[in-house]
Amino acid sequence: MKPHLSTENKKQILVFSISGIIVLVSYLALSKTQIIAQGISAVFGVIMPFVFGYAIMFILAPLMFKVEKLLGNHTKWKKKTIRGISVLFSILFMILMIVIFCAVVFPQLFTSVATLANSTEGYFNQFQVWASGLSKYFNTQNMPAALLSVVDSIQNTLRNTITEFVKALPGILSNAIIASFQAISVVFNLVIGTVVAVYLLLDYERFHRQAKMLVYATFTKKFADEVVRIGNITAEMFNKFVVGKAIDSLIIGILCLIGCLIFGFPYASLIAFVVGVTNMIPFFGPFIGAIPCIFLLLLVNPIYALWFGLFVFALQQVDGNIIGPAILGDSLGLPSIWILFAVTVGGGLFGIVGMVIGVPTFAVIYTLLKEYSHRRLEQKEIKV
Repeated sequence: MKPHLSTENKKQILVFSISGIIVLVSYLALSKTQIIAQGISAVFGVIMPFVFGYAIMFILAPLMFKVEKLLGNHTKWKKKTIRGISVLFSILFMILMIVIFCAVVFPQLFTSVATLANSTEGYFNQFQVWASGLSKYFNTQNMPAALLSVVDSIQNTLRNTITEFVKALPGILSNAIIASFQAISVVFNLVIGTVVAVYLLLDYERFHRQAKMLVYATFTKKFADEVVRIGNITAEMFNKFVVGKAIDSLIIGILCLIGCLIFGFPYASLIAFVVGVTNMIPFFGPFIGAIPCIFLLLLVNPIYALWFGLFVFALQQVDGNIIGPAILGDSLGLPSIWILFAVTVGGGLFGIVGMVIGVPTFAVIYTLLKEYSHRRLEQKEIKV
């Protein structure tokens, strides 16, 4: 005789079975986190050229459409021909910018790094003489013992820091060799990604249409409309921020180089490169870039460090009040407090990359929440 199970018992068995499977899968996943992480890393390594390709397509698409519109208004060529010429122009423009950047920045950058490496021992000896003279000066001033102890502590800390830096130079060089191999991998992904970007740009409308078809085939029309709308908002936010911030950082890097040459700071190219790259990070970027540069100039001449600190402060004021608003405007519509929040959270979760993409990501979330709040208030007929 077969046991009779009520509908309620069957539901309980099903719930317990599903719960047991979830617990088992979660346990296996947690116990094999390293293997899973390696698997995810391997997958990302394989698809990375396509990620590069999509990123290149995303950045170059606005330029391609502008060139296409210009050719369409002034020529009677076929649409396919115009698209091909527009894509070719966009790719060549990107390559030209990379070549100019490498030709102008990298030689000076390598020279600055080599000079710094050769001068490290001299800077260390110079610092010891400077610290010794400073200690003698403070001793002759009959300073209180507590204050003198603080000064000695600061001197010892700086001396130990420089000593550890000198000891770590071989390891730094070893890491530089590893980084060079990683750079080769990045170049390979960039080349393959450029090819992928060409195909994506040539058939931009078809890929866009296929993505929309998949969304509408998977979800209800109302939900799919919302997904497409959010996708358009996200693309617009990221494009405005990434392209605008890149142009802004390039201008800041050039102005920093000109200023360093005028003031006669050593390692001008290296300093301008660091300031320009870190300027891509909102809010904290200027501080992240200025601190190592100030420390580097402090080893050469403390007066250089002081003047550079003042120069960077003035440069960031110009950027924040003139250059940045002129390029970016209020395209993100994000208050300063939320920019700080986005950079902090993004950096804590994903490091430097998170600090860069955190702002446009949170700008999308902020826009959607603002729309939701206004819509709900209108439904409730509440005016704030």
